[in-house]
Amino acid sequence: MVFVSPLKDTTTFEEFTVALECELSEPDRTVTWYKDGKQLPEDRRVKSSASGAVHTLTIRKTNVGDAGEYSAVIGGEKTKAQLVVKETEANITKPLKDVSVRASEDLTLVCELSKPNRKVTWLKNGKEVVPGDGVEVKTEGTKQILTVKKVDNKGAGEYSCRCGEEITSGEVAVLGKTAFLSSTLLLTHLFELASHWLGWIVSTGSSTACVWQLTPTEGK
Repeated sequence: MVFVSPLKDTTTFEEFTVALECELSEPDRTVTWYKDGKQLPEDRRVKSSASGAVHTLTIRKTNVGDAGEYSAVIGGEKTKAQLVVKETEANITKPLKDVSVRASEDLTLVCELSKPNRKVTWLKNGKEVVPGDGVEVKTEGTKQILTVKKVDNKGAGEYSCRCGEEITSGEVAVLGKTAFLSSTLLLTHLFELASHWLGWIVSTGSSTACVWQLTPTEGK
């Protein structure tokens, strides 16, 4: 008993159906299929079949996890071949949006792809964003997430997420901190023609534009 037509190396793409085929010198025999040296269990995607002396292993809706070495064994005879599964391009299903964030707050940008766990490249003003120093990049299924901790004015600009030939971009504006008065004015009585200095402390600790308003009061 020999294989008169061995398995052949095969290349396919994700979501395709692939058939690995070999032929024995005699019909109506049973072969055992293996993947990477382990007996291959059959399921709804993976089925083996035989027609006379021809034996076929069919894999439907292939994914990158199906790649590997496949072999058909009968007695002391064996034939093997490599299956290569190439990734198909992922599309951007939810693009980036223009956003505004306050200084010292966390900036989070999210876009979604049509396929999970894909490698992407984040860019800021055309230059690659490198994780570290408060910059985090992560993937959650089809979501691609970029987080910048306690963003400052330097964080403003155009951010992009690129996956293969697909790219999406959005503008980030960094607004000043929200200011509030950390001290209040005290009620002061003045004599006519006298001068007086009034002041207070602003929470941001930087130059912040303030508006003065005079409310007349009736005196006796």
